[in-house]
Amino acid sequence: MSQLCIAAMDGHTTRVRELLAKTSTAPSDSAEALVRAAARGHYSIVEALLEAQANPNLVLAQGGALHCATLNNHLDVVRSLLQGNAAVDLRDHCTYGRGWTALMYAASLGQMAIAHLLISHGAGVNESDRDGQTPLIIAANAGHTAMVLLLIEAGADTSGQDHYGNTALSYARNAKKASDELVLDRLP
Repeated sequence: MSQLCIAAMDGHTTRVRELLAKTSTAPSDSAEALVRAAARGHYSIVEALLEAQANPNLVLAQGGALHCATLNNHLDVVRSLLQGNAAVDLRDHCTYGRGWTALMYAASLGQMAIAHLLISHGAGVNESDRDGQTPLIIAANAGHTAMVLLLIEAGADTSGQDHYGNTALSYARNAKKASDELVLDRLP
């Protein structure tokens, strides 16, 4: 692992800026550093790397910078990445990944603020993963009632099925809590 990646991962902003000032920093190295800094929520380092033209769309084994920031609930980093031209519907390609977007991760974890932000930047509410699951189906399966409502209000297709024949409604029924009646009424 490069010095830049280690400094970015460990949150050493001054060292990252020093290393970026050297002309020998490879573009792939700065992009990997961006993913590692985003995963740890190092906002100032993410900003410095974006200013240095690091590619916000590199996907590593653990996903891309936007995936990692979303997974770890780093709202400011997600905002910075989106402003730095991160592709909002970029897919992960992890070994066990299913081709998820950042919105799918936010839906699975019930991260409302990040989901709002991603949707406001054009995230596809009807994108599906390798299993045919959309953010709505993922949120319903996880029992995130508020997320289900947000996605419906954002135009999510409530009648879609995954490759197993399940709909958001069938998942919502399986994950049902007393507070879910409002959601179940909104699904066909």
